[in-house]
Amino acid sequence: MKATFLEGALVAALTSLVGSMLYHVLQPLYGGDAVLRGLSPLLGLGYVAYLLVRCRVRIGHMTILVAWTVAALAIAVLSSSVLCTLAAHLGLVWLVRSFIYHARVLPALADLVLSGLSLIAAAWAVAQTQSLCAALWCLMLVQAMFPWIPTSAPAKPTRAPSSAPARFVRAQRAAVAALSALSSRSR
Repeated sequence: MKATFLEGALVAALTSLVGSMLYHVLQPLYGGDAVLRGLSPLLGLGYVAYLLVRCRVRIGHMTILVAWTVAALAIAVLSSSVLCTLAAHLGLVWLVRSFIYHARVLPALADLVLSGLSLIAAAWAVAQTQSLCAALWCLMLVQAMFPWIPTSAPAKPTRAPSSAPARFVRAQRAAVAALSALSSRSR
């Protein structure tokens, strides 16, 4: 079954509530930046799991999860700030969606733009409200729009396929005509 915007909005609500509750519980123990760096992969994994459950393709899920885990560990080691961590995890989400939902380059690029817009929406929400819940809500609500990205171009009208023997006969006639034209010129 394909993902829908309404489902995505529900996932956004759940993510924003769970994420903000975990942040407020863990922030006094570990500090704000450390908790945000830990929440990014946790919430990202939850969203990737949702995407994998909702996709029609049933093969490659384990490969995607292993690759995502390796990339998440690399992000944890190499990332210098919370913003870089969040942007990198959004990039991972984009890659997963591109692999399992988009067969062409243009829809995948549109999805990349959507991911960028979601990061901008989250930054705007934090600047306006100073609320992690609002930031997560805005980020995930924009992410929920990905099912609206057209998946393929309209079909082009094509000629009816001809049978192989008929094509061979036409090619043979064309070759005979070309040879006779060449032989008549040489005389």
